[in-house]
Amino acid sequence: MPVDIFANRNRSPGSLNTKFIELRDSVSLAPARAIIRELQQEFVDPDGNFVEQLQTTGFDARLFELFVFAMLREAGHKLDRTWERPDFLISKDGVTAAIEVVTANSPNGEPRGRISEIAQAREQRADYLANTVPIRLGSPLYSKLKKKYWELPHVGDMPIVLAIQDHHADDSLMLSSAALVRYLYGMRQRPNRDANGHLKPTTYPIVEHRVGDKRIPSSFFRSPDAECISAVLQFGNCRQVQSYWAPRGAPRAEYRNGAFGDLLGAKSELDHTGRVCLRSGR
Repeated sequence: MPVDIFANRNRSPGSLNTKFIELRDSVSLAPARAIIRELQQEFVDPDGNFVEQLQTTGFDARLFELFVFAMLREAGHKLDRTWERPDFLISKDGVTAAIEVVTANSPNGEPRGRISEIAQAREQRADYLANTVPIRLGSPLYSKLKKKYWELPHVGDMPIVLAIQDHHADDSLMLSSAALVRYLYGMRQRPNRDANGHLKPTTYPIVEHRVGDKRIPSSFFRSPDAECISAVLQFGNCRQVQSYWAPRGAPRAEYRNGAFGDLLGAKSELDHTGRVCLRSGR
């Protein structure tokens, strides 16, 4: 049965997410509302709590889930939402894969600010991007890894993709791509020139990311059981609600842990931005 995202559930105004209220009432977001109303007619909610969470405590995560649904449908995949987890089973060109959607959020529901305000000095910002952002992204990714979706009978040995979006700060959608790459592969690059003046980036390994007493090991794809994760798909460089104006054109980058075909329609080789990386694996 289709969901109704804008249904009046008789909740007090104080319990509704402010971004949901903006989406529901803003004149400027009328085009986004129209697209969402169209999408929700085909959207299946196996959990039964999608609308409640989108309107209250889980706006970013649930709206992102709907966006991934739209992107996959537009790319021509057959979607199966029969199971509560992972979020999607998709099929196209004889290949079936599992997609789990995850968001990085502010810790303990703390108010979000802009990274440029939290870390104002250049050195502070560099440290924030090198350590805080990987921890914000790494924690939910590692939690999903521990779910061991490959042990579910309806998943088995099919490729598993984690789709992530960063909402821990107001501007984190635009600034977290490089930090995610460093965390996934446990390496960073610095520009260097050879004797002939040609640019030859030098790669350095990263052991861990640390903020105060909080530490996490770097290199997600080298974590135990990470060989069962085929790719991490990141969405950024746009405001999430505005992305509903043109879901086909939303920026995304795919970081791979194996070659299983161009399943999501994303690039499959290293491009000039360095955002899409390949590594042998599952």
